[in-house]
Amino acid sequence: MRRRRALQLVGGTVCALAGCLGQNGSDSEPTPDQDPGKTTTPRAEPTPRELGTQAGDGVAVDAVSVQRSVIHHHAWREIHEPDDGQMLVVTGSVPASIDRSAVRFDARLDGDTVSSTVQTELRDRSRLYALSVPVETVDEAELVLQNGAKPAWRLPDDVTETLAAAPEFRLTTAEILDTDGDTGLRLTVENRGERDGVFRGVVEYADAADADSPVEIQVSAGETVTETVQPSALESWSADAEFARDIAPKTRVFEI
Repeated sequence: MRRRRALQLVGGTVCALAGCLGQNGSDSEPTPDQDPGKTTTPRAEPTPRELGTQAGDGVAVDAVSVQRSVIHHHAWREIHEPDDGQMLVVTGSVPASIDRSAVRFDARLDGDTVSSTVQTELRDRSRLYALSVPVETVDEAELVLQNGAKPAWRLPDDVTETLAAAPEFRLTTAEILDTDGDTGLRLTVENRGERDGVFRGVVEYADAADADSPVEIQVSAGETVTETVQPSALESWSADAEFARDIAPKTRVFEI
């Protein structure tokens, strides 16, 4: 029986691999006083450090980006796209003396620790961790390591400003077609949000339960883009195949 893939729903109702991440907070490469999703946390360090520096235990945070979604690859690719938030993606390094799977980060916005619905270790290249954060305007944002002395890194102004707006993607059409003898997947994606971003999805192989390929499409705010993609997984599809389930605006996983 084929493995069944479910879209994870974050923020009350979410849905594999991203490119290199910059420090500018872009997708291309992550308070109200009575907000129940946050708890006031005392500072572990009087002065948060800057990105690109190491904590005392050797953990380094080199960059943090804000993305609408994140794809990571454990046993298979999984995609996280929060309903009411976006993702902070942490790039850095962990010394060999520390179990990387035990490293965890939290976000602190204007002094309050965010209760992130999605928190996941990332195992590819230098990506360390991803966690969901709300879409809101804040003056200060920090990333806090929840290990040891709980050191914090201050997020740059451009990354902090990016938290105030998110891309909002709607998949309007998806079509399997023949492109000069090869199978293609034509997707039309609308961005109803206030920020440019990258629409991400996953295409599953037709003949393997746990094999898949990522899809990424850049869509500017307020624009609609139609693009034909040919990830390696489509080599196992025929052009006359049909999708295994109905296509909807929040569809992010494509299988036959």
